[in-house]
Amino acid sequence: MGLNPKKELNSGQFKRQIGKPNMNLDESQRKKVAEWIKQGLKLAEIQNRLVAELGVKMTYMEVRLLVDDLKREIKQELLAQKVAAKLDGTAQSRSAAVIGQIGHDKGSGGG
Repeated sequence: MGLNPKKELNSGQFKRQIGKPNMNLDESQRKKVAEWIKQGLKLAEIQNRLVAELGVKMTYMEVRLLVDDLKREIKQELLAQKVAAKLDGTAQSRSAAVIGQIGHDKGSGGG
């Protein structure tokens, strides 16, 4: 009757989720961490601030995975903003061209 390592790891104080880290931060907390990333804080600094300011304790590896996720989100957000700005600029250019054409048509057709 030996110990079952899998059972022991999943019981009592040793129970720990394997896979996704403890990233159960609410949206405002995630935004806060994203701001720290944009400010250029290092992982250890983010880890310390999580405890000090948000009361969230994470391992260094969990912080690293969280930061990786948030960096992806930040890049996607910036890309979406660039695309929106480009589409808006294209729409404005087309509108100006149409308005210019209408003005040109009115000016040349009146006489």
